[in-house]
Amino acid sequence: MAIRVADGHDVQLGDRISAERAEQLLQQALRDHYAPALFAALPRARRFSPHQQAALISFIYNLGVGALQSSTLRARLLAGEAPELVIREELPRWCRGDGRVLPGLVRRRAAEVALFLKARQPEAG
Repeated sequence: MAIRVADGHDVQLGDRISAERAEQLLQQALRDHYAPALFAALPRARRFSPHQQAALISFIYNLGVGALQSSTLRARLLAGEAPELVIREELPRWCRGDGRVLPGLVRRRAAEVALFLKARQPEAG
């Protein structure tokens, strides 16, 4: 069974591409699908810093656009709550798979929170 990828080509199990091509496809999917989905679901995110946008795009890339659209995170941001507070409280709630907390998801959510909050911290240097 073939699946169509972001660049319009069909791929199937066992096909191989270079790491460079995989990176190109990822960047294309982020630019053409995930970023527009974020801005459609959360217009306020257009005013977020690049770090904040990247953190939320990582979140929806991992969980899917539908998860963001139906989330308390989105509802709270749309209601005007402080983004830093919402992100700190809501992202860590998304760490379960098959009904249990997964250490990899705990780390991923922590990294996304840190990336989101990085925009508000002075740069070291």
